[in-house]
Amino acid sequence: MSIRSTGKSVLSFGMVSIPIKLFTTSNSATRVGFNQLDPQGRRLKQQYVDPDGNVVERNQMLKGYEFTKDKFVTFTQDEIKLIAEASSPNMGIEEFVPASQIPSTFIEKSYYLSPDNGGARAYSLLAKVLKETDKVGLAKWCCRGKTNLVMIASHGDGLALHQLFYADEVVSFDELCVAPEVINDAELRMAKMLIEQVSKPKFEPTNFVDDVKARIEKAIDAKINGQTFEPPKEEPAKEQIFDLMTALKASLNAA
Repeated sequence: MSIRSTGKSVLSFGMVSIPIKLFTTSNSATRVGFNQLDPQGRRLKQQYVDPDGNVVERNQMLKGYEFTKDKFVTFTQDEIKLIAEASSPNMGIEEFVPASQIPSTFIEKSYYLSPDNGGARAYSLLAKVLKETDKVGLAKWCCRGKTNLVMIASHGDGLALHQLFYADEVVSFDELCVAPEVINDAELRMAKMLIEQVSKPKFEPTNFVDDVKARIEKAIDAKINGQTFEPPKEEPAKEQIFDLMTALKASLNAA
């Protein structure tokens, strides 16, 4: 599979500028997608209708913000363009922080970065210094009408960009009001033993597959070839053990 760049930018720290290319880290082509069809098997078209059932074309639509129940302020597409952030080729790192200080819940999506023409040496320097200092760079990235907060981090021998949520977009765990229980030494020791029994030296992503996707693909192949397919057998529910110590002992014996 050839990887195509999704865009270009200029990453900078201090007076050092690095022309870069961005590449998505995910492969959406491997996903299984279904189309909506009518009873005759014809593809359906999505349309927007007003309360009277009349179709509204896209060039007639307005953007509306509901400031109180059923009351809106509206914006035309031209007005949205005027207030939206213009895309910029510049992505200046504003500060560096320890990598451990960025909670994983702040990461929205990720991109790989590669050096563009003339940026190889500075790219390698930044990748090396971030790895050796265990720090990440925080920058603003103006793209598609929005100012994104991004984190530049080392990835292998190169760099990755992680688009972050802003603080007001992340729900604090404290809102769950989870009160920690008192765990005794015996329970803690047995839990550590259980974790050690099923631990691996490193993460091997190919060890994990999407079972549902595999069944769907098998069913699709069967349908294409005019065959029937067997639905998966329902697995019996696991026995629930409510006593923590008993559950830990049973888990150790089964591991």
